[in-house]
Amino acid sequence: MKKNIAIGILAVLAIVFLYRWQSAEMSSVSHKKKVAQLSEIIVGQMKTGQENFEWQENVRKMGTEKLLKKSLKEVSGQKEEDIKIEIQKRLLGYPREINVAESRRDLIRILLQSPTGQIYLASFMAEAKETIRIYEEESKR
Repeated sequence: MKKNIAIGILAVLAIVFLYRWQSAEMSSVSHKKKVAQLSEIIVGQMKTGQENFEWQENVRKMGTEKLLKKSLKEVSGQKEEDIKIEIQKRLLGYPREINVAESRRDLIRILLQSPTGQIYLASFMAEAKETIRIYEEESKR
Protein backbone atom coordinates (compact mmCIF):
# COMPACT_ATOMS: atom_id res chain seq x y z
CA MET A 1 0.00 0.00 0.00
CA LYS A 2 2.74 2.46 0.98
CA LYS A 3 4.80 1.44 -2.05
CA ASN A 4 1.84 2.14 -4.36
CA ILE A 5 1.27 5.50 -2.72
CA ALA A 6 4.94 6.39 -3.06
CA ILE A 7 4.95 5.40 -6.74
CA GLY A 8 1.76 7.38 -7.29
CA ILE A 9 3.22 10.45 -5.62
CA LEU A 10 6.39 10.22 -7.70
CA ALA A 11 4.33 9.93 -10.87
CA VAL A 12 2.18 12.88 -9.78
CA LEU A 13 5.23 14.99 -9.00
CA ALA A 14 6.74 14.17 -12.39
CA ILE A 15 3.54 15.18 -14.19
CA VAL A 16 3.17 18.34 -12.12
CA PHE A 17 6.82 19.22 -12.82
CA LEU A 18 6.36 18.64 -16.55
CA TYR A 19 3.12 20.60 -16.58
CA ARG A 20 4.57 23.56 -14.68
CA TRP A 21 7.72 23.54 -16.76
CA GLN A 22 5.72 23.42 -19.98
CA SER A 23 3.23 26.01 -18.79
CA ALA A 24 6.12 28.39 -18.09
CA GLU A 25 7.05 28.05 -21.76
CA MET A 26 3.48 28.58 -22.95
CA SER A 27 2.85 32.16 -23.94
CA SER A 28 -0.93 31.85 -23.76
CA VAL A 29 -2.52 32.13 -20.33
CA SER A 30 -5.85 30.86 -21.64
CA HIS A 31 -4.58 27.27 -22.02
CA LYS A 32 -3.44 27.20 -18.40
CA LYS A 33 -6.76 28.65 -17.23
CA LYS A 34 -8.76 26.06 -19.17
CA VAL A 35 -6.74 23.17 -17.77
CA ALA A 36 -7.00 24.58 -14.23
CA GLN A 37 -10.77 25.06 -14.58
CA LEU A 38 -11.26 21.52 -15.87
CA SER A 39 -9.10 20.22 -13.05
CA GLU A 40 -11.15 22.09 -10.45
CA ILE A 41 -14.41 20.79 -11.93
CA ILE A 42 -13.16 17.20 -11.75
CA VAL A 43 -11.88 17.62 -8.20
CA GLY A 44 -15.24 19.17 -7.24
CA GLN A 45 -17.06 16.19 -8.69
CA MET A 46 -14.79 13.82 -6.79
CA LYS A 47 -15.43 15.64 -3.52
CA THR A 48 -19.22 15.67 -3.99
CA GLY A 49 -19.21 12.01 -4.93
CA GLN A 50 -20.54 12.51 -8.44
CA GLU A 51 -19.75 9.56 -10.65
CA ASN A 52 -20.20 11.34 -13.97
CA PHE A 53 -16.76 10.69 -15.40
CA GLU A 54 -17.78 9.07 -18.70
CA TRP A 55 -16.01 11.67 -20.83
CA GLN A 56 -12.91 11.46 -18.64
CA GLU A 57 -12.85 7.65 -18.84
CA ASN A 58 -13.34 7.72 -22.60
CA VAL A 59 -10.30 9.94 -23.02
CA ARG A 60 -8.24 7.76 -20.69
CA LYS A 61 -9.28 4.55 -22.48
CA MET A 62 -8.23 5.99 -25.83
CA GLY A 63 -4.60 5.23 -25.07
CA THR A 64 -1.59 7.36 -25.84
CA GLU A 65 -1.47 6.79 -29.58
CA LYS A 66 -5.17 7.47 -30.19
CA LEU A 67 -5.03 10.50 -27.88
CA LEU A 68 -2.10 11.91 -29.83
CA LYS A 69 -3.77 11.19 -33.17
CA LYS A 70 -6.89 13.04 -32.12
CA SER A 71 -4.90 15.89 -30.57
CA LEU A 72 -2.70 16.27 -33.65
CA LYS A 73 -5.77 16.29 -35.89
CA GLU A 74 -7.40 18.98 -33.74
CA VAL A 75 -4.26 21.12 -33.68
CA SER A 76 -2.83 20.73 -37.16
CA GLY A 77 -5.41 19.07 -39.38
CA GLN A 78 -2.69 16.73 -40.73
CA LYS A 79 -3.32 13.59 -42.78
CA GLU A 80 -3.50 10.20 -41.04
CA GLU A 81 -0.14 9.00 -42.46
CA ASP A 82 1.66 12.17 -41.38
CA ILE A 83 0.19 11.83 -37.90
CA LYS A 84 1.46 8.23 -37.59
CA ILE A 85 4.95 9.39 -38.51
CA GLU A 86 4.77 12.25 -36.00
CA ILE A 87 3.65 9.88 -33.24
CA GLN A 88 6.50 7.49 -34.00
CA LYS A 89 8.99 10.34 -33.90
CA ARG A 90 7.67 11.74 -30.65
CA LEU A 91 7.09 8.52 -28.75
CA LEU A 92 10.13 6.58 -29.87
CA GLY A 93 12.59 9.39 -30.58
CA TYR A 94 13.21 8.22 -34.18
CA PRO A 95 15.05 9.07 -36.28
CA ARG A 96 18.00 9.28 -33.89
CA GLU A 97 18.75 12.93 -34.59
CA ILE A 98 15.52 13.94 -32.87
CA ASN A 99 16.10 15.00 -29.28
CA VAL A 100 13.82 12.88 -27.04
CA ALA A 101 13.39 15.61 -24.39
CA GLU A 102 12.42 18.07 -27.11
CA SER A 103 9.96 15.51 -28.49
CA ARG A 104 8.29 15.18 -25.09
CA ARG A 105 8.02 18.97 -24.78
CA ASP A 106 6.36 18.99 -28.19
CA LEU A 107 3.92 16.31 -27.01
CA ILE A 108 2.93 18.34 -23.98
CA ARG A 109 2.57 21.45 -26.13
CA ILE A 110 0.30 19.56 -28.55
CA LEU A 111 -1.79 18.16 -25.70
CA LEU A 112 -2.22 21.63 -24.19
CA GLN A 113 -3.34 23.07 -27.55
CA SER A 114 -5.91 20.33 -28.16
CA PRO A 115 -9.27 20.19 -26.34
CA THR A 116 -8.96 16.41 -25.99
CA GLY A 117 -5.43 16.75 -24.65
CA GLN A 118 -6.52 19.41 -22.18
CA ILE A 119 -9.19 17.12 -20.78
CA TYR A 120 -6.63 14.33 -20.48
CA LEU A 121 -4.14 16.55 -18.64
CA ALA A 122 -6.86 18.03 -16.44
CA SER A 123 -8.13 14.59 -15.42
CA PHE A 124 -4.57 13.50 -14.68
CA MET A 125 -4.01 16.60 -12.55
CA ALA A 126 -7.27 16.03 -10.70
CA GLU A 127 -6.24 12.47 -9.88
CA ALA A 128 -2.89 13.78 -8.70
CA LYS A 129 -4.54 16.29 -6.35
CA GLU A 130 -6.86 13.62 -4.98
CA THR A 131 -3.96 11.18 -4.45
CA ILE A 132 -1.97 13.81 -2.60
CA ARG A 133 -5.00 14.69 -0.44
CA ILE A 134 -5.58 11.03 0.45
CA TYR A 135 -1.89 10.53 1.25
CA GLU A 136 -1.87 13.62 3.49
CA GLU A 137 -4.96 12.37 5.36
CA GLU A 138 -3.39 8.94 5.88
CA SER A 139 -0.10 10.40 7.04
CA LYS A 140 -1.92 12.46 9.71
CA ARG A 141 -3.33 9.29 11.27
